[in-house]
Amino acid sequence: MIITTTDLKDDDIPAFSELYRLHAGWMLRYAEYILKNRQDAEDAVQECFLYLAGHFHYVRGKDEKSVRSALLVLTKSRSLNVLRGRREHADLEEADVGCPGDEMRVLEGMALEEAIAALPPAQREVFLLHAADGYSLWEIAGLRSMRYDAVRKTWQRARQALKQYLSGE
Repeated sequence: MIITTTDLKDDDIPAFSELYRLHAGWMLRYAEYILKNRQDAEDAVQECFLYLAGHFHYVRGKDEKSVRSALLVLTKSRSLNVLRGRREHADLEEADVGCPGDEMRVLEGMALEEAIAALPPAQREVFLLHAADGYSLWEIAGLRSMRYDAVRKTWQRARQALKQYLSGE
């Protein structure tokens, strides 16, 4: 894997290399278990390490159990994103151009994007991590160093705000 030197501080490169050496194997096996495809699994794991290179400060100095847990969540999320991408790609290939209701779905999608953009940053982040990336509320609590109840309440508030926005209230 090639990571540019701008992604990591010079003193982080040995620690990052060691992290890669210790964890890339099981991450690849886990991604392949989810995706059932070696090439897609390699892509997902590469995405994990590219993301990690830019956010290495989150795991620097953490204990092995915490790092492994974070990598497990990251690998699962990236693998699920690949699966979603496959499904969307297949849906596009099979879609009939000009299907009835397409315009309405496009407008609804634009309204939802606008509604999500209008959420406060904390609500938007929790909503996207849960709804788009597939993280459980427990996983989000761990990632954001928040109590589960606070994450659950933030999720509920985001959903309520989206309902109000989309209903025009």
